[in-house]
Amino acid sequence: MKSPFRLKLSNLQYFADGGEGGTGEGGQTTTEGEGGQAATSTQNEHMIPKSRFDEVNTELKDLKAQLESFTKAKAKDEKAKAEKLGEFEQLYRTADEELKTFKSQHETASQRVTALEGILGGMLETKMSAIPEEFHELIPEGMSLEQKLSWLDKAQAKGMFKTQSDEVVIGESTNRKTEPKVDVKQMSPMEKLLASYGKQK
Repeated sequence: MKSPFRLKLSNLQYFADGGEGGTGEGGQTTTEGEGGQAATSTQNEHMIPKSRFDEVNTELKDLKAQLESFTKAKAKDEKAKAEKLGEFEQLYRTADEELKTFKSQHETASQRVTALEGILGGMLETKMSAIPEEFHELIPEGMSLEQKLSWLDKAQAKGMFKTQSDEVVIGESTNRKTEPKVDVKQMSPMEKLLASYGKQK
């Protein structure tokens, strides 16, 4: 089947001029003389001058460029703030971890110090018990445990606390510890014989 022939709707204005048809709704009904002037007057009322259009258009472009630069700057600032915040958080975490390690090291060191102070106190007591009572006054006061031990070691090395031992063995003479040396050249023969018999006992 063939489709029927239809007219193009764009050319309908030519047919509307000729007769009475239509009520005039939706359009302007003017005579031909007034129609040209009325069309140009309504067109002129709604038209914007080119200079004003260009001015508004450039202002709009400038505002768009400013808005874009502001949004870019704001995004850049927010990114920088986020990076700084991330750096600060990382620094805080590392500082917190270091603080925890230092606290644990301090606790172990303080426990070790108290244990070593107990050991040094015991060593000082044993050294003090080895020193006679009359020499205890010579030890300086107001020193720490390490300083007292060091002072006692130096004093003992110099022989400050040595006492002469008066050990008496039963059955020996108490008058002389050592026999005097006698010059043999000045002795008579009889003294020599007596001296030699005395040593053989």
